[in-house]
Amino acid sequence: MGSLVVERLCQQGHEVTLVSPTGQIAGWTMFTMEQPRITARMYEICGDVFTDHRIASISPGAVTLEHAWSGKPVNLPVGAVVLVTARLPNDRLYLDLADNPEALAEAGIKSVDRIGDCVAPHLIAAAVHGGHRYAREMDEEVPETPFARKDTIWSSYAVDR
Repeated sequence: MGSLVVERLCQQGHEVTLVSPTGQIAGWTMFTMEQPRITARMYEICGDVFTDHRIASISPGAVTLEHAWSGKPVNLPVGAVVLVTARLPNDRLYLDLADNPEALAEAGIKSVDRIGDCVAPHLIAAAVHGGHRYAREMDEEVPETPFARKDTIWSSYAVDR
């Protein structure tokens, strides 16, 4: 997500400094084979790139970074800060509906359930899979694990269980 925000801001003419708390830009994209292209693009369009740095403080007109390993501070002048952080689920609609069972019954709605980003934000592929699976299993008796489960260890190998 961060690299997309950077790309858009640069297209709009903003000078962007990219800061990543890890040693990689868009680290997850190493699993989708996009990382080399995204990393090269970020170095091409950004004014500066700081990997292995986290934001220590934000104040009007300035950001203080801290190196993830050494703790050495870096002070940067800024006009604005855009944070790309963890996303939270949005289950407000589900809660509103579930809090009014009389209205659901009156409308002929038998049940209300949660899927996708309502439960926890995921990748688009996970949301599509979740919606497809929910549609297949709707109104069906489903075993606890209706599919072969493979736990992947993010390294050079996978383990079947």
